[in-house]
Amino acid sequence: MQKVPLSPDSAESYPRSLQAATVAARRGEVVTVGRSITAVSDLAADLSVEWQQHGSCKQADGTLFFPPSNRFEHKPDREAREARAKRICGGCPVREDCLEWALTTREPHGVWGGRSESERKQMILARRKAS
Repeated sequence: MQKVPLSPDSAESYPRSLQAATVAARRGEVVTVGRSITAVSDLAADLSVEWQQHGSCKQADGTLFFPPSNRFEHKPDREAREARAKRICGGCPVREDCLEWALTTREPHGVWGGRSESERKQMILARRKAS
C-alpha cells in the first residue's frame, strides 16, 4: 500500500499533491492528509480537484491557511490567521468545492472553503445527525 503525502509545505506543490492524493484515493490507497494518515477509500470516484486551479488561495501566502508545524500557536494568533484566510476564501469562486473536498476527505488541518478545523468538525457532526 502506497502512502501519498498531502502536505501544505508549499503553496505551489499543494494542488499537485491533492491531485496525486485523489488518484491514490480512487485506488483505495492510504493518503496522508495534513499531518495525519486518513483512509479515503470512500471518496466518490468523481471527486475532482480541477477547482483548485481557480482558488483565490493559489495567489495567497499558504501559511495563512495552516497552523505552524514548528511551534505552538496561541489562540489570538490562530484566530487572526484564520480570519485573514477566511477573508481570502470569502471572495473565492470555488469556495464551496473546496469546503466539500475538506469535508469529504475529513481534512484535519487548516482553513478550507472559509471554515476552520473546528467549524468543519461541527458541520460533519451536523450532517451525521441529519442522516
